[in-house]
Amino acid sequence: MGQSDNRKIEIVIRKAKKGEKVITIDGINRALDETILVIAAGIESRVNKPVAIAGIMGGKITEVTNSTKNIILESAYFDPVTIRRACRLLGCWSESSYRFERGVDPAAVLSSSNRAVQLIKDLCGGSLLGQKSAGKNFSTANRQITFSFAQNNKILGADIKPSDAKRILNNLGFKTTAQSKDRLKVTIPSFRRDVEASIDLVEEVARIFGYDKIKQTTPNILPSVDRDDSLRNLARLIKEILTGLGLNEIISYSLFSRDILSRLNYSVKEAIEIKNPLSREQEIMRPTLMPGLLQCLAKNLTNRIDTVKVFECSNVYIKSAPGDYPKEQLSLGILISGQAANNWLRKASPLTFFDLKGLIENLFLHLGIEGLSFERTDYPFLVKGKSVCLRLEEEKSAGFMGQIDPQTLSHYDIKNKDVFLAEVSLQALARFVNLERRYRAYSTYPSIKRDLSLVVADTISQQDISGIIQEEAAGYITNIRLFDQYLGSQIPPGMRGLTLQLEYQLSERTLRDEEVDVVHKRIIKRLVDALGIQIR
Repeated sequence: MGQSDNRKIEIVIRKAKKGEKVITIDGINRALDETILVIAAGIESRVNKPVAIAGIMGGKITEVTNSTKNIILESAYFDPVTIRRACRLLGCWSESSYRFERGVDPAAVLSSSNRAVQLIKDLCGGSLLGQKSAGKNFSTANRQITFSFAQNNKILGADIKPSDAKRILNNLGFKTTAQSKDRLKVTIPSFRRDVEASIDLVEEVARIFGYDKIKQTTPNILPSVDRDDSLRNLARLIKEILTGLGLNEIISYSLFSRDILSRLNYSVKEAIEIKNPLSREQEIMRPTLMPGLLQCLAKNLTNRIDTVKVFECSNVYIKSAPGDYPKEQLSLGILISGQAANNWLRKASPLTFFDLKGLIENLFLHLGIEGLSFERTDYPFLVKGKSVCLRLEEEKSAGFMGQIDPQTLSHYDIKNKDVFLAEVSLQALARFVNLERRYRAYSTYPSIKRDLSLVVADTISQQDISGIIQEEAAGYITNIRLFDQYLGSQIPPGMRGLTLQLEYQLSERTLRDEEVDVVHKRIIKRLVDALGIQIR
């Protein structure tokens, strides 16, 4: 509006072109890209150039001054996402962008423009030369939501009369129409972009009714049979058991960089990548708890805490079949390193693979899980020959445990330390947990103990040996204990010396030495024939 001008001015709203720049009213020359919306102008069909960044800031060339006579008045609705992205890209925020980012009332665009024109004419004089519209037509149809009086009172735990609830909504600018005795059809005014569902209307009623008038009550929590809930209960129980066994719980980040997985020789293809990570340290979702446990150890060692016994029970994220959603699974990670407790039961000594194995067996004992077996398996991040796969009956793998490879530890600046780690899937454990306590009568008759010294190949596990002993001495054996392992010059390469203590006992009578001799010889013969074991 303003004085008549014979020159033809063209106003174009478009995306900026690559390499375009505009000097904004704050005097900064800003480089634009193809994602930024601009207001461009051209005189008499000349090439139009950006004169303002749409919804954010005007250009210096079109700034209103004391000598300005002609004004183009713009009233618009801009997409909040487009404005927000442009602000972040340019590092430019303004009063205008603040409002457009949060969403303005699209139905008020024309009425606001008309009101502004009227005020300028009344207060400053001048005349309106014309009006034009551009852009897509934005639907200004008001949304409708069903509101239930009964549901409102149930959620709030209050007795609000239907007439009071209706009055509150009407006074806030909502239009209400009776749909039934208990329900209203509520028309949402265009300026209330924040109201999207019936729960938002409940909040509006509560806000005006007064939170101080709503009595405090204890929520009625119903028991859940959801599997996820049972897993969370299992996780809580595991945390109690492990803290009772002297371990400390940690909580680590669920996002980390690709480099961390490569340190573990873990395939990045198995991980779920974040499409828009905030930083390089948050590129992927963790498929394993190992990085968090190792970072915790490294930090403790930096602070001169040499003995670390920690665990974490948290979610890991695993890729599924193409087309399916990624899997979120609860996993348990345990890490130990340093010295065992120095007390009257045990002298100070380094923690070993068998300390970790004992923790796992103790945990499974508390959970009532039977049938745990250890199968020697190699992993790229564990020392070869000092790693096993945990199996439960038909489960292919319930987890793994072993000693961390020194090369892997060097990536965390951990040197000259023996570190032992286990990771177990709670989904795999859940089916086998049995918390029902079972008791058996204790035999009052004396037992007979026999030692068995063996030379076995490295490829033969104690589990293989114990399995044969149990088969040959069924009904007689009550305990098999490995109490010594020897690797030295007297043992051939590729072999190891084991000493087992076998305990024989019956519950109904006293065993005789002659009976034990027969069973013991049968065990030895079977071990030699089946496994090629030498007797020392």
